[in-house]
Amino acid sequence: MTEFLIGIFTAAISTLGFSLLFRVDKKYLLWGVLGGALSWAVYLAVEMVLSNTFVSAIASAVVATVYSEMLAYALHTPATVFLLPSLIPMVPGSSLYYTMSNLIMKDYAMAAEKGIQTIEVMLGLSGGVVAASLIFYAIRHIKRKKH
Repeated sequence: MTEFLIGIFTAAISTLGFSLLFRVDKKYLLWGVLGGALSWAVYLAVEMVLSNTFVSAIASAVVATVYSEMLAYALHTPATVFLLPSLIPMVPGSSLYYTMSNLIMKDYAMAAEKGIQTIEVMLGLSGGVVAASLIFYAIRHIKRKKH
């Protein structure tokens, strides 16, 4: 449980650093940090239950997208203001690093393993964002048709 909480805290700090580096408006800074912590908590929880990187990435991306879309609607701001910081903790930087490192050391088996892990996370994140965004797009489209 302690590792879980430390992971969430670390995700929040990394999201804060990203948000400051890319100059997210101060009035949205806390929302972005909370999104990063929430999405990483979902990723860790699903990973603990299912031990599946791809499904964990999809679940966390869907939660991050829903969170971002709801905040965008409530605060009259584009969803990407909240979505990009919320996704930062899931970016597979370490697995990409180890993929490249193992390629350089000519450990092709380990490079392939880490490469597949990197691709799973990237596909999961993009698939989750697209799926949730399409649902919100459809809802907005239906609402416009009624008015």
